[in-house]
Amino acid sequence: MNAPQFTISPRVRVQIFEQETLLLDLESGQYLRLNQTGQDVWRLLEQGMSVPEIHQALIHAYDVHATLLDQDIKILIDDLVARRLIVPVV
Repeated sequence: MNAPQFTISPRVRVQIFEQETLLLDLESGQYLRLNQTGQDVWRLLEQGMSVPEIHQALIHAYDVHATLLDQDIKILIDDLVARRLIVPVV
């Protein structure tokens, strides 16, 4: 089975600031604010990385337990999918 991978929806516009990223859903008009960790996940999603690749990249960047990092990535990915800001690659 392939590792979960996602692509950015065409309905989202991104504004990156120094400490946060704002995502604008063009269809709903709603904004989503990402913190630094969320910003890093978003950047890696934009690069086409799979979820396990994102985990590997971030585990070296943050001093955090692997299980906690997995949970945080899953929560963010699930939220982005629910909002239709990213879509699974099939």
